[in-house]
Amino acid sequence: MAAISRRVVELATAVLVGWFFSYLFHISTPNFEYKFVTKELKARLAPVEKSPEITTMVSNIKTNNGDDQNGQELFLSMMEQRHKERLQVLRGRCSGRRASSCLNLTQTNPNSMYNINFKYTVCRVQKVASSNWLRAVLVMDDIFTFEALHNQLIRGDEVITLADKQHTIKSVDSRDRREEIFKTSINIMPVRHPFSRVVSAFYDKMSPRQRSPTYRGLARKVEKDYRHLRHNPDEREAELTGFPIFEDFVNFLTYNPRYPHFSDEHWIDFYTKCRPCHYKYDFIVKMETIDDDMRYLRHILNVSAPYDEVFLGSGRVKTYSEYEVFQTLPNKLIDKLYRKYRSDFSLFGYDWPVWLPCNT
Repeated sequence: MAAISRRVVELATAVLVGWFFSYLFHISTPNFEYKFVTKELKARLAPVEKSPEITTMVSNIKTNNGDDQNGQELFLSMMEQRHKERLQVLRGRCSGRRASSCLNLTQTNPNSMYNINFKYTVCRVQKVASSNWLRAVLVMDDIFTFEALHNQLIRGDEVITLADKQHTIKSVDSRDRREEIFKTSINIMPVRHPFSRVVSAFYDKMSPRQRSPTYRGLARKVEKDYRHLRHNPDEREAELTGFPIFEDFVNFLTYNPRYPHFSDEHWIDFYTKCRPCHYKYDFIVKMETIDDDMRYLRHILNVSAPYDEVFLGSGRVKTYSEYEVFQTLPNKLIDKLYRKYRSDFSLFGYDWPVWLPCNT
């Protein structure tokens, strides 16, 4: 047993040393602006996430009711380093956009929701577990009960309006109170791979199951107005169904900025939504590592039962394949979509997705 523990420590030390030198190399490389997404460029989009070894080690370090203290300490150490690097990458990329003197981030985003009992704020981003974050903030501040949570009553526009009017930084009238929230809270920003978020938005808002009159009307309009841009000529005059194909949706996202709902909150970029180069964020949660990230946050914020149940609940199970839906797009359209979200790719260290092959 001692030999195994010693081996784990030796492996962790070796990986962390390699991580450190990799980071030194990373920050010494000049920033560049992505102009076109070619095969060569995609090869340069190096992921910011650590090597598979470190990712696997973090995911596999589990504790059993706190018995494995060494494993817990190793997990916390690795997670601390992971999140320091995420913030360093964000700040480094922001410095290329704004003068260093403008990066004195001393305020929380006024649109962020806040939680008093556990002292955190979160920029609520649609299609990045936004409903779960909404429930977490309101239940953990005892605005809603666990009974309401279990009966799925914390949902809908009325709850969103309540949170916006009563539980965002901008809703606090007292300047001193806002300053107190800022000084005592950990500011969280959740993100997700931009392409995965687009697919999620398509299957949600353009779906026949969508009940909102607004989005059902938008779906009909997008299909009608963008089908003439389909790369397959035979599909341009196809019978209207009332619901766009994914290619129509991506053309809508990339074609005309003045089109209705072009900047809808469900597909607006993270940079515009949360303004991470203007406001202070202490912690970046990625959907791709959400289990580890939330486990680490529960430790930092001292979230225990019963509130650990809602911080953060599991999301919906995907019933679609990003790979398959992107295979329906021509390469030029994928490149246009990338350019729309290239700020999010850069600021949060997202790579070209492994499920999407490079152009040939």
